[in-house]
Amino acid sequence: MKNVCSACHTSSYVDNFYIQYDGAVNLYNDKFGIPATAIYKKVRGAGLIANDTTFDDELEWTYFYLWHHEGRRARMGAAMFAPDYPVAWFL
Repeated sequence: MKNVCSACHTSSYVDNFYIQYDGAVNLYNDKFGIPATAIYKKVRGAGLIANDTTFDDELEWTYFYLWHHEGRRARMGAAMFAPDYPVAWFL
């Protein structure tokens, strides 16, 4: 990917972008992904939600949207400077 970016940008710009991008991904994972996964596994392990893939519990959908939709939105927004990039999440 850096080769593609380097076609238009200087190497220092590209390197700094990837440092910032990696930081944003790690921050999302640390702030949302890892804690949410830990909670989800504890609830599932305690038998409070079904241990299958039916998505019949509200927590399953909440976790899915946090991990899949919002996680993708944050990572792709940070990667592509997308207008829906939720800057406030990282403050």
